Amino acid sequence: MATRYPTEVFESLATPLTVATLNLMGGALSKLGLNIVAIDPNILQNRAMAMTRLSDFGPGDYPEALDVLCQSLDEDVHLSLAGRIAIRDHLIRALSNRLRQVELQKSRPEIFAAPLNQPLIVAGLPRSGTTFLHRLLALHPEARAIPFFELREPIPRPGPDRRRSQARNSLGAMKRLAPQLDMKHFMDADEPEECTMLFDSCLWSGTFFRLTPVYSYLSWFLKQDPEPGYRCYRRYLQVFQSSYPKMHLTLKSPDHVGYLHTIAKVLPEARIVHTHRDPVPAITSYSSLMHTVHGVVASSLDARRSSSAGLDLWARLMEYHLANRDDIPDDRIVDISYDKIRTDPLETVRQIYRHFGWEVDGDYEARLKEHIGLRPQHKHGKHSYTLEEYGLDADEIRHRFEDYGARFLGEGS
Repeated sequence: MATRYPTEVFESLATPLTVATLNLMGGALSKLGLNIVAIDPNILQNRAMAMTRLSDFGPGDYPEALDVLCQSLDEDVHLSLAGRIAIRDHLIRALSNRLRQVELQKSRPEIFAAPLNQPLIVAGLPRSGTTFLHRLLALHPEARAIPFFELREPIPRPGPDRRRSQARNSLGAMKRLAPQLDMKHFMDADEPEECTMLFDSCLWSGTFFRLTPVYSYLSWFLKQDPEPGYRCYRRYLQVFQSSYPKMHLTLKSPDHVGYLHTIAKVLPEARIVHTHRDPVPAITSYSSLMHTVHGVVASSLDARRSSSAGLDLWARLMEYHLANRDDIPDDRIVDISYDKIRTDPLETVRQIYRHFGWEVDGDYEARLKEHIGLRPQHKHGKHSYTLEEYGLDADEIRHRFEDYGARFLGEGS
């Protein structure tokens, strides 16, 4: 019998009626002290090994990370039964990706000896225009942006490549359960997406708090040395580049913002675009998006607590950046404002290319104009939110980002 993809379990259940029924059953079993979907490190690793027929997870501290994450999922989050299935499937896939990367290092070492071809990485506060800008930069004829279906599973398994269809099913399931998701952050299997997913297989990743409110894991995450995670990230970039060696990778994730100095060290070939926005709407919009995503897997949510944790996360990441920004050579990073992205996206791209000594030719400019015309802001609906919904205070946010505002937004102290 063919090996089932780990996400097929969740996707087969992912209609609102089926999930509601399943969650009612899960709630009843939970009251009896029964847990039929355990998120246990040993079980997850055994499932990944069985699915891939591989057993070498490679060196590193991933067992500690997996233990911390599984404990946080059990203690911090009220996962619904459907949510437990979804998170379990996600972790099995992450561990399977790790096994495949280690195996590829053994069988194709030349891939990991090759330098990178000036990858372009977009980072900044969440909701600061990174997605729109990334998709504009991805239109360059020599750019190689990584679509969601490849980020989700970077190394194809033997046999027919079903990654695209599986990614479509996964996104379809999520959108059926959270119809407002596209309005807040549009995703498609074939569209470029956040490269944060590439960190999942080392179990040090911002993805996990993005999926569900794992507070103790988040605290652990912020205390770790980022370099091992970025070395793993570099290896995935080398895998992607090996298929298109003459193109430059174009990537983005807000999560990089605290670790741009680490990117400069571990990926010396990289060029960085740092986007900037008033943190008040950025953090509030982020809180709204996280509340939607967390609601897919959690049976109950504390919006104020998750928003407070999110504020602390981004404030601390920005503190890391400010402490290390001067270590990044000026010719490897450019600062771009959200307002500039929104009001003059074409000139924004020109500015980035000028900074790095690259050229915006007529073909690329025509692609940019067409894309901008076809995808106006709010195409999928307007994302509305208020501070009060999430227990946020504008003065507190500005205080947490006071040094950031003074340096990058022209705000007085």
